[in-house]
Amino acid sequence: PRLAADTPPMTLGRKTLALFLVLGLAICAGSYLALRIAVLPAFRDFEQQAALEALERVESLLDNQLDALRILNIEYSAWDDTVVYLRGEDPEFEEPNLSPGYWRSIAIDMLIVYGDDGRLVYGWVTEPDDAQPMSLEDELPADFNSQHILARHGSADSSVLGMYRTRSGVMHVASYPILNSNGQGKVHGSLILGQFLNDAVQADIGERATADLAIHVMGSAGLPMHIVAAYRDLPDPEADTTIMVNSEFVHGLKVLRDIHDQPAAMLEVRQPRRISAIGTDTIRATMIFLAAGSFGFLLAALFFTQRLIVAPIGELTQKILKIQRTGELEMEIGATRSDEVGVLAGQFAELTSGLAKAREDLENARDEALSMSKAKSEFLARMSHEIRTPMNGVLGMTELLQSTPLNEKQRRFARTIYSSAESLLHIINDILDISKIEAGKLELDIAPFNLRHMIEECLDLLADSAHRKGLELVGSIPSDTHT
Repeated sequence: PRLAADTPPMTLGRKTLALFLVLGLAICAGSYLALRIAVLPAFRDFEQQAALEALERVESLLDNQLDALRILNIEYSAWDDTVVYLRGEDPEFEEPNLSPGYWRSIAIDMLIVYGDDGRLVYGWVTEPDDAQPMSLEDELPADFNSQHILARHGSADSSVLGMYRTRSGVMHVASYPILNSNGQGKVHGSLILGQFLNDAVQADIGERATADLAIHVMGSAGLPMHIVAAYRDLPDPEADTTIMVNSEFVHGLKVLRDIHDQPAAMLEVRQPRRISAIGTDTIRATMIFLAAGSFGFLLAALFFTQRLIVAPIGELTQKILKIQRTGELEMEIGATRSDEVGVLAGQFAELTSGLAKAREDLENARDEALSMSKAKSEFLARMSHEIRTPMNGVLGMTELLQSTPLNEKQRRFARTIYSSAESLLHIINDILDISKIEAGKLELDIAPFNLRHMIEECLDLLADSAHRKGLELVGSIPSDTHT
C-alpha cells in the first residue's frame, strides 16, 4: 500500500530506544505506585499511631493528676485533726488548713467539707483562671446538695474520683470520707477537693506529654464543629476514642466521662502531619533519585546495546546491501566476536566465502568450456579444410569419369558418386557452420532451391541400401506443392 511505502521504516535502533523508554517509564510508574500503595500508608498509619500514643500519654498524665488529688485528699480526710475540727473542738484548724491561700498555691480550685449530718461545714471555689472567689451555689450544678454522691459516704471505704462539670468548666474531683488517722471507724463527714482543667493545666500537661491538647466541654457554646462531628460519628458507641485526619492535622479524640459516667468533655490531641509530609518528601526524593538512576541506567544500557548489538547488526546489514549492489563478495565482515552477533557475522562470512569460491569455480569452468569449444571449433575448421581438398579431387575425377564413354549403369553409378561427394561437401560446410554458430559468427543466406530435386537426391543416396534390404523408397510430392 502507498501508506506503507510512505512510512519511514522502524529501524532496530529506534525500536531499541522505544523499548528502553517504555521500560524506564514502566519502572518509574511501578515504583511510584508501589511507594504510594505500600510506603505512604505506612507513614500515615505511623502518624495515626503517634497521635494515639500522644493521646495515651495525656490520659496517663490526667490519671496521675487525679491520683495526686486523691493522695492529697486522703492526707486531710484520714486525719484525727480534721475529725476534731468537725466536732467543733478546734476552731483554729480552719484558717491554716482549709483556707484558700495554701490550697491555691498547689493549684486546688475547690474545697468543701460536709459533716456526717449533711451540713455544709466549710467550702469555697475560685475561678479557673484568675483564682477569684466564686459562690458555691452559683458555680455548682443545681443537683449538688448534701445527698450528692460527692457529699455523702456511707462507709469508710467509700470514695468518688473522676471528672465533674461545673458552670465554669470541668474539674477533677476527689471525695473521701473523713476518718481518723487509721482510716477506720465512724464516718464523720466528707472532704471534697477539686482542680479545674483550665488552660494553664492543659498547657502543663501538653508540655510534659509533648502534645498539643485541648479539652472541650460538651454542650458548651462555640464547640468546634469537628468535635461535634467526631462525637456524632463515633464508629462504636462503646468506644470513646477516634482519629480524625485533615490536610494539616491528625486529631486524636477521647470522650472524657464524669463521675456519673456521662460524656463531660472531649480530649483533643492535635499533631501536625509532619510524618506524612516526611513520607511524601521521602517518596518524592526517592522518585527523583530513582528517575535519575533509571535514566542513567537506561542511557548506559542503550549505549551498550547500540554499541554491542545494534551497531554491529547495522554494519552487517550495510555490508549485505553493498554486496547486493556491487556483487563484490570479497570484503571484511568483522567476525571477531564470540557472542551471537559474532556467530552471525562468522556464518555470513563463511557464506560469502563459499559463494565467492563457487563463483570462481563457475568462472573457471566457463573459461575451460570456452577454451574447449574454441579448440573444437578450430579442430573442426582445420579438419573441414583438410577433408575439402581430397573431396574436391573426388568431385573433379567423377566429373572427368562422367565425360568418358559409359554405359547406362556405369553412368548412374558415377552420378551417385558425384552426388554423394557433393553431399559430403555440403556436410563439411555444415560443420563449418556449426563452428560459426558456436563462435557467434553464423550468417543466414536466403537462396532459392528445388524441393523435388533435393528429395530425389536424398532418395538416390539411400536407394541401394533399401534395395539390398528388400525395400523400395518412393518419394510422393503432391502436384500442387510449390517446388
